[in-house]
Amino acid sequence: MAMTPYPNSNDRLENPSIRVSGDGAFWTLPAGLRDPVVPAPERSDHHHSDPFILIKAETLHLFYRTTDKAKNKSIISWTQTKDLINWTPTKVIYHGDWVLSPSIIYEDGIWKMWFVDKTSNSSTRIMYTTATSPENFSEAVPCELMLEGYQCWHIEVRKDHEEFRALINAFPGEENSNRQVLFFVNSRDGIQWQASFEPIAKPTIFGWDNKLLYKASFQLQEKSDVRIWYSASSYGRKWYIGEMVGTFHSVRRVSGNPPQRIFWPLKLLDDFLGFSRLMIGRFIRKWFVR
Repeated sequence: MAMTPYPNSNDRLENPSIRVSGDGAFWTLPAGLRDPVVPAPERSDHHHSDPFILIKAETLHLFYRTTDKAKNKSIISWTQTKDLINWTPTKVIYHGDWVLSPSIIYEDGIWKMWFVDKTSNSSTRIMYTTATSPENFSEAVPCELMLEGYQCWHIEVRKDHEEFRALINAFPGEENSNRQVLFFVNSRDGIQWQASFEPIAKPTIFGWDNKLLYKASFQLQEKSDVRIWYSASSYGRKWYIGEMVGTFHSVRRVSGNPPQRIFWPLKLLDDFLGFSRLMIGRFIRKWFVR
């Protein structure tokens, strides 16, 4: 698993890290691996996010995003390892204005990459590009996807026989900080995507994932079954990773509450304060920001 810690939404700690598991439920740090794999940027107005791993020919390829918050610019970088200890020097493979969530498949000698692009009017779209090597991706082209009432924010793609499947994290309306959900979408060519009418999963009401469901990954199982690992936040800005199982049409949570003990009175207070901050922020933006 590639992930980024995000305690209390502190993006200075959001640095690509690796965990391994024998059963998909208990994840540990591999022996000898530096943690995080990628240290925090030197500049305080830069931060990492959105790691993605691909294993090819006994080599693990790690891709991740770095954002310059002052200039609203992002890059996608690449490093690789054969033993989880020795890593190649990082190379920048894509520059963009506000690109996020790279997802990559290697198929028939071609690297295929999808990512989310935030346009000038704050809407988002999925982009697609190919390369014979991660160092020479071509100009990306926009994909076609209609999510009625939602905008995509993160994407992960898998090849399922002759179809591409993607798990998308999307937010309602124009606010990307609240009530984000997960959709499954599919495509024959990787460019024209079809979505289900309803999200596959939504935030709970009082649980640890009651504010939003965020970047997620999935594994294809036998027949049409899937296993999902997803990050999520409470209104109190506490982040955890959960698990779901099911099909492309219906999933259920199986991870329950996080293994860390939750003191529920304090959680409810944190949620109330977090929800209040969110509402006050919306009021200020609506009435005082022009």
